[in-house]
Amino acid sequence: SFGSRHLRGRVSDVALGGRLRFHAGASYRGATGDYDYYNDNGTPLVAGDDAFVDRTNNGFDQVGGVARARYDWSRTGVELGIRSTWKQQGIPGVGSVQTTGASLGSLGQLLDGRVESRLADATHVAATLFLLDERQHYRDLRGEVGIGQQDNRYVTMSTGSTALLRHDLGARHRLSLGLDGRLDRHVITDERAAGLVALDEALTL
Repeated sequence: SFGSRHLRGRVSDVALGGRLRFHAGASYRGATGDYDYYNDNGTPLVAGDDAFVDRTNNGFDQVGGVARARYDWSRTGVELGIRSTWKQQGIPGVGSVQTTGASLGSLGQLLDGRVESRLADATHVAATLFLLDERQHYRDLRGEVGIGQQDNRYVTMSTGSTALLRHDLGARHRLSLGLDGRLDRHVITDERAAGLVALDEALTL
């Protein structure tokens, strides 16, 4: 309905040589989004200008991919993964105010890794690391959504890691010690203001 479409493919739980396993997948989603809705034209007390109209500028296209691999030794396992998502969509506006050109583009990349090892029968250690890069481009050059024209880019970059030591104290109890750290950086760029940049950084440990 309304131009909806979806395509997905996946190769999962493939074992190579008994120690290496991986899976990969890709998908596409999209829609026109041109359903009809009741529009009171911004005058709820006046019935003469009400009508059912088609939603405009409400379509989107999205492509994603993921791949993961794991290698196991006798006591140690290593796992790596990557996920990517791209999306382009219209911004339809609200109520009776439709739009024709406002849009939002998004691109995200996530890379993560994990190492876990059994030091003894009851003692385990694990470490994880991730890298995230998200980028968005919001364009409303006709000022249809907000106040005034907008052409902004948003970038979020994050990295973090976790270390965990776990010791089993019998069948019902477990002792865990962990350390977690994360660094985030956000950048906002106004393309219409000759590259004026507002920067906000936060460090969390």
